[in-house]
Amino acid sequence: MKYTNLIIFCFIISSCQVRHNYKISGNVHGIPDSTVIDLWVQDGNLGTRVSSDTIFNGKFSFSDSIGDDVLNMDLRMRDWTKYHGICNLWVGKADIAVNGSGKYLSAWKLSLIHI
Repeated sequence: MKYTNLIIFCFIISSCQVRHNYKISGNVHGIPDSTVIDLWVQDGNLGTRVSSDTIFNGKFSFSDSIGDDVLNMDLRMRDWTKYHGICNLWVGKADIAVNGSGKYLSAWKLSLIHI
């Protein structure tokens, strides 16, 4: 009985956490169709790939939900021989538009869509 109450309490607490949806939409030029782009989340010196998308007609997107924190994330291309650097972004309560061209991801521009 004690464990059942503890499990129910933990479930209630976890379901009460505030979640925010985010969307990262990309419109890039000069990147061939079928190029894979990855979204990574950074935690100190460690990074973890959280999602991947394939670019078609210069477009890609990522969406998910996060807690109340702002996360340090970045976009990376799988093919490090053709594409260089990362596109660093802070993901929180606003959607993000990514616009760019060329092989240097650090030169891509970010803008907030809404807050």
